[in-house]
Amino acid sequence: MDRRTTAQELAKQSEVIRLLEADTVLWYKKPNLRFLYFCLVPAALGAVATWQTYFNTPSGVLFGVLNASYNLGGLITLPIVPYVSDRFGRKHSITFGSIILIIGVILQSASQNSGPLSRLEAHSVYIAR
Repeated sequence: MDRRTTAQELAKQSEVIRLLEADTVLWYKKPNLRFLYFCLVPAALGAVATWQTYFNTPSGVLFGVLNASYNLGGLITLPIVPYVSDRFGRKHSITFGSIILIIGVILQSASQNSGPLSRLEAHSVYIAR
């Protein structure tokens, strides 16, 4: 038996596939998934009063940059990642990315002398690598 045939047969028997086919309700009609999406969207932080106070109620372009800074880091490294992964392998690439993430978290947590906006922007970009 061919490996591809075996993999296809296993995929047909998968419990996840069966559950996905049985689930016909759209994600936005499920309260738990709407709540999860709301929690994952950084722009939702703009509605939190303590966040607005801490960052002096940013608006306009500044608010957009704050929300995009995490994604910007991922976008900057996107052209580099395939070459690093091909050169060093998946495991080493994940380890290296995790180390960069930990360094970014330490920098963001430990920085106290810079303004809150510059801290958030710079370290979010760094964490997203």
